[in-house]
Amino acid sequence: MEKNAFGYAKTIKDEIGIYIVCDDSNLLITVNQILRKSGMVAISDTAGRQHFLIDARKNRCLATQYIKKLLLPSSDSAAVMSENRDQLLENTVNSILDSHGFDKTLIGTTLLSSLLRHIYYVGVELHYKKIYADIGKIYTMSSGQVERNIRYALQKSNMWYVGLKNAKACLMLLEEVRERFDKMS
Repeated sequence: MEKNAFGYAKTIKDEIGIYIVCDDSNLLITVNQILRKSGMVAISDTAGRQHFLIDARKNRCLATQYIKKLLLPSSDSAAVMSENRDQLLENTVNSILDSHGFDKTLIGTTLLSSLLRHIYYVGVELHYKKIYADIGKIYTMSSGQVERNIRYALQKSNMWYVGLKNAKACLMLLEEVRERFDKMS
């Protein structure tokens, strides 16, 4: 392994390491929040090298995808890649909701879009009550309001005529999102 003047390996394949040393709990809380939200944090050191912290606590598959993208030669930075990936996922979810006739003017459609993206990143191990509460915090609503608004959006969509309830419809939509999004990325 050849190293440059700063003592670092020349390629990311040769060296991966991330260290955060601090006594500021707010910094650690902020890094943890960013990790939970986006799944990855890029930290630049004094030599100008990027170090990446990838969170695999909830979704090991997504963490593996991040690692593969980082190890492949690319001119994009990790932050741009993460933003593009988030935007691509949002566009995919909205496209799928449009194809099922969800009304974009309903708050339930917006909540359902957030819920599907949240489940995609976090995983489906959580209970829907917990997920509704998480989404409700973002939009300052109770979990009951989130559930009711999503149910109303479902009733106004093409999926309601099939007779699906919230949980089953979300799982079907999530499966569609995974199939389409995984093909694109």
